[in-house]
Amino acid sequence: MTGNCLHRKGANNCVRLNSLGPGGMDNICCYDKESKLIQSNEVEGGTLQRYHYLKGKSIQPFFDNFYYDVIPFVYCCRYSKHKSKGMGTSNCHQYLRRRPRSSCLHYVPPRPALTVGDPHFTSLDGYKYSFNGVGEFVYLRTDDKSFQSQIRLEQFRKANGDLSEASVCTSFVSQHLNQSAVVEIRLDSANIAKVLVNGDLINFDESLSYQFQGVSVIQSPPVTLDAEATEKVYQVSFTSGISFQTTASTNVLNIIPVVGNTLLSGHLRGLLGDFDGDLSNDLRTPSDGILLPTSSSKEIYRNFGLLWMISEKESLFTYKDATTYSDFQNPSFVPTFETPSDLPEDVVEVCGDDKECIFDYAVSGSQELATETRKGTQRFKSFLDAFALRKSREKDQKAGL
Repeated sequence: MTGNCLHRKGANNCVRLNSLGPGGMDNICCYDKESKLIQSNEVEGGTLQRYHYLKGKSIQPFFDNFYYDVIPFVYCCRYSKHKSKGMGTSNCHQYLRRRPRSSCLHYVPPRPALTVGDPHFTSLDGYKYSFNGVGEFVYLRTDDKSFQSQIRLEQFRKANGDLSEASVCTSFVSQHLNQSAVVEIRLDSANIAKVLVNGDLINFDESLSYQFQGVSVIQSPPVTLDAEATEKVYQVSFTSGISFQTTASTNVLNIIPVVGNTLLSGHLRGLLGDFDGDLSNDLRTPSDGILLPTSSSKEIYRNFGLLWMISEKESLFTYKDATTYSDFQNPSFVPTFETPSDLPEDVVEVCGDDKECIFDYAVSGSQELATETRKGTQRFKSFLDAFALRKSREKDQKAGL
């Protein structure tokens, strides 16, 4: 989660562990304005911390971290009498012996997935497909069902009020059973989006960051202070190593799930695949049947996607305004499977060569939805570039895997 850069000069943002590390320790990594990791032996970057700021066994929340980690850092490195350049002081070297700097040695990048627009999915292993169902579905779950994430897809309504042959994500909910709170993010016509924790509405007016049992929820500061902002970005991070970056607009929730827990490899199921490093088997059904990766959109819709529809008993969603589970399920809905031939005149200007954007614009008739799809795809490519995964995934996709 995002940390406080107050004690790290030159840092644009810092991240730290969501929960206590071994022995109650913490780890801070700081990045500069170019999103590059700051090397702590040269300037003020991140280091290991003896105590996490959260409460733990024999750990006083905030106080122990401040007394045993923050104050020594400030004394030895920031205001040392033997100060030279950056953290290159004799006192700071002594500090770094006790609080070693973070490194990327043996680091395994987490794997991001994507759900964008008239839902276009990229699985955790990099398989791309479209599933335009209407209902509530298993988005991601562990094979023992200890972690559950569910997604709601609703039929897209055009500006004139007519329903289109397209669907979009309007809500998703997740929980680590008996170990975390239930977190739901849903579109809201008045506020763009709402966040519910255990069914209760969370207010971000006083704080942009909240910590609950087993999960943290952060709303990113708006890029502008414009009261008419049409986008909100949330980060939901579970201590089990699964997180979701959610971008909410007036039309759709675009989601980038990230799994950083390698112990879950091969043990995930749902619309995002099984996380085993093999994108050819990601169309795995609840009964463990596997569709070929060359399956058509219609085959994927009928023989994969619809099979992951949840039951009322399984639902983690909080229903509002007298709505019930059955109000959101429509297994008989038939979407448009192929891009229509009669494209909008300005499709190239709006979408360029983005195939998902072109599809969404043609089917929904909404330039706004198409633009959100293109932005979501570009944001995802930035994620892949950051984790050095983009080239390897494109190679696999071209190989027909």
